[in-house]
Amino acid sequence: MAGGVLVGFPRTEAGARAAALNIDAALGSELMYSQGSRHALLQAIAVPDALPAVQAVGDATYTAGLNATLKLDAAGQPIQDGLKFVARRVPVGSMVAGWTPDSAVVQVWTVGLNGLAGQGSTTPVREGWETDTVTLRWAAGDWRYISETGVPGPVPVVGAQAPSDSAALAAAASPGLARRLTRAGRNVSLVGSAVLLVLGLALVTGSYGAAAGWFARLLPSTAV
Repeated sequence: MAGGVLVGFPRTEAGARAAALNIDAALGSELMYSQGSRHALLQAIAVPDALPAVQAVGDATYTAGLNATLKLDAAGQPIQDGLKFVARRVPVGSMVAGWTPDSAVVQVWTVGLNGLAGQGSTTPVREGWETDTVTLRWAAGDWRYISETGVPGPVPVVGAQAPSDSAALAAAASPGLARRLTRAGRNVSLVGSAVLLVLGLALVTGSYGAAAGWFARLLPSTAV
């Protein structure tokens, strides 16, 4: 672990995919909203000769203005007492679009959560679905980050469950629970997660739909 993200993946296609999943999740986390933690994260994952450019992109994206819009201070913490900032990006499917022993391009289907949880929040936690393309290079004994692009969707049918209240979301996003869920999640195959998601969509909608069909095509390459 370095800079808040797992590092040290094998020089294989599966290793590149696992690295991309971890990097993509970290890039959607709370770490990005504070310059100190963001720079530490990017230093841990970026190709060394690309680090200045990677940090420049991060600084241009995660600005003081963005934090102000989200009602966060410069350290990425809620301005209002009693609130919990939630920023998560969870991979639910992946596909290796290109791989050699020296480079890799991995597409990752994710669901993201972002907002303030707790009583009095005016920016509640919302979900968003996107597909990210993560480009990596083998450097300094590990798969290192070069760049990432993202496009919205595909978005599954929503509405199977009613939203929880702010207090429940704040408790679920607590560091202790997040750590326990992370440790447990490492023991669960992404293939299993994919099957559960597709079955859930089928039960709700009666058919897999366009999103489930796209997701099913990812299943052969999701095991890590």
